[in-house]
Amino acid sequence: MTTDNPTRRRFLQVGGACGVCALCGGLARASEASEYDFEKLTYCCFECDPKKCPTLKATLENDLEYKKKTAVEWSEKYEREVSPDEVFCYGCRVPDDKKSLLVTRCDVRQCVLDKGLVSCAHCPDLATCQRELWTSFPDFRKHVLGIREKVLAG
Repeated sequence: MTTDNPTRRRFLQVGGACGVCALCGGLARASEASEYDFEKLTYCCFECDPKKCPTLKATLENDLEYKKKTAVEWSEKYEREVSPDEVFCYGCRVPDDKKSLLVTRCDVRQCVLDKGLVSCAHCPDLATCQRELWTSFPDFRKHVLGIREKVLAG
């Protein structure tokens, strides 16, 4: 996958600020109605899968070239020096010792945890939430609202 597409690039930038697995770039997909495996989705309902997330894939494969390139991008984005060792991802549903730079910066993840929810799809405030992820990607919000409807129906 490439990030040359300006829309995808913007999504990755906002996603990086909002949560590590927003980098995944793959929308959560479920098999049928209310069968969502929230253990395999991020808190914002992205599918955490190395086939869809280059950072997770690079972590699992220890892809040093990807980590070096991304460290340069993140250094510019976060306005601080980021080393290739800081470029990793194990998803956002991880213990503290596995949290990446992006996970620690994710306000969506923290919101879900603070509210004691399973995911954003379980939040009654999702439709009006003003976090940057949702205001920047209204179609993704609609997708997650669809998951919410199915979760509530189930």
